[in-house]
Amino acid sequence: MNKDQKPLDASIAFDAMSIFLEKYWNLCGRPESIGVILSSMERDNSGDGMPLDPATWEDWLISIEAARNIERT
Repeated sequence: MNKDQKPLDASIAFDAMSIFLEKYWNLCGRPESIGVILSSMERDNSGDGMPLDPATWEDWLISIEAARNIERT
C-alpha cells in the first residue's frame, strides 16, 4: 500500500475481490470450480509469503486500484 493511501474499507475491498475474481475467471476460461483460483492463491512456504502464482499478487494489486477508482455515492 502506498503510504498516501488510506486502508481499504469493506466496500472497496469487496469491489476489489469482485474485480479480481471476474478477471481471473475470464483469464482461466471461466472454470466452474473455485479450486483453480484457490490453488494459485495458496501461499508459498518458502518464507516470502507470496502466492504460488506470483501473477496472482499483481492481479490483486491491480484490482485494488480499480476498486479505489470506482465512483461512490
